[in-house]
Amino acid sequence: MYIVRELLTVKPCEKKQISRRRFGFLIITRQKSIAFILSDFLDEKYEEALKVAAKKHDLIGVKVYDKMDMQLPEAGVLEVEDAETGAIQWVDTNDYLVRTNYQQSFFSFTEL
Repeated sequence: MYIVRELLTVKPCEKKQISRRRFGFLIITRQKSIAFILSDFLDEKYEEALKVAAKKHDLIGVKVYDKMDMQLPEAGVLEVEDAETGAIQWVDTNDYLVRTNYQQSFFSFTEL
């Protein structure tokens, strides 16, 4: 129950936090452990830290995502912001090609 409560009440970190910082505790922990990593695994800067941690610990990755993220709704022209970079872009979600490319991109990330 403690773990569930902590997961439900966690406050988001700064937007540009690098994932390898999150695995630092696994690298310095002396006792061999089993760690469950819940992530969307979209960040690109964590592989090396995971390799180092995996030499000492058993790591189990659980990929999590929202089903509503699989496809864009037909909602017209939307202003969207990249959560990490802050870049703003206009997207026409009524365009079939835009929705198809988005869905293909989503599934290419989930297969990794």
